[in-house]
Amino acid sequence: MKKLLYSIIVLAFGITVFYLFSQPQNGDIAGDVTIILIDENETVLSTNVLSFTSEMSLYDLISQEYQIKCAGSNYQVSDSCDTVLFNSHVILTIDELDTDWTNSFIRIYVNDVPSQYGIDLIMLKDQNIYKFVYTEVGE
Repeated sequence: MKKLLYSIIVLAFGITVFYLFSQPQNGDIAGDVTIILIDENETVLSTNVLSFTSEMSLYDLISQEYQIKCAGSNYQVSDSCDTVLFNSHVILTIDELDTDWTNSFIRIYVNDVPSQYGIDLIMLKDQNIYKFVYTEVGE
């Protein structure tokens, strides 16, 4: 009887350990992306290959890896980066890439195609290239 009880305990422990290690962990790397920052003179300010975890948006990665400033509720520069409109962020500055939202903004390209979505709605995909390009209003 003791052998059967020990066998059941060992089996239950083994199944539990197997289950825990087979599930993706929160910090598991899902892939790598390239982030490129381009200023008003079309100069590449930086190019970085960054790793990301599953379920990260482009905003999540940018806010972790770069110094950013966002627009506040009146579209004035704010360090808090609260969401402004429709639960979205409006980024005015990423490191040395700086815009004012009145005359210029940061346009996002995904694999050289202008994004139709805001930074919060762009989910990261392995090997994608994300460009942040200074853009004059009206271009």
